[in-house]
Amino acid sequence: MILEKTHLRCLYWNLHGVSSKILGDKNNDPTFLKIVSSFDVIGISELHTKKVISIPGFYLKKQKFRPKRHKGPKIGGGIAVYVNQKVASSFRLIPNDNVDSIWIKTSLGTSEEAHFGFYYCSPENRDSDFLIL
Repeated sequence: MILEKTHLRCLYWNLHGVSSKILGDKNNDPTFLKIVSSFDVIGISELHTKKVISIPGFYLKKQKFRPKRHKGPKIGGGIAVYVNQKVASSFRLIPNDNVDSIWIKTSLGTSEEAHFGFYYCSPENRDSDFLIL
């Protein structure tokens, strides 16, 4: 399918943990859902979970989990990319081995493609080559 929109609305959000003692699961919070519903592509970082996260109205293109390397209770990092179900079939995942990055691409109605990279620069990986697909 060729993407028919003339523009895309993209969002990148550092959640600082998908779960909160006060808010519960942030991905089910009405304010969060209202904000993200107006976007086509969403990148979310610092999920701090091993659970697969879903957002109503969006297709999960990829979620990556960071291995826990510290003694604290929180699971480190994590990143996910979602595409609005209305345009999800226009996007393809670009495989890569970097645990902190997710790349997707879409057709623009021509022979050209647009590439989107989502990256979380964790303190322990600040020298990572995130641009390498």
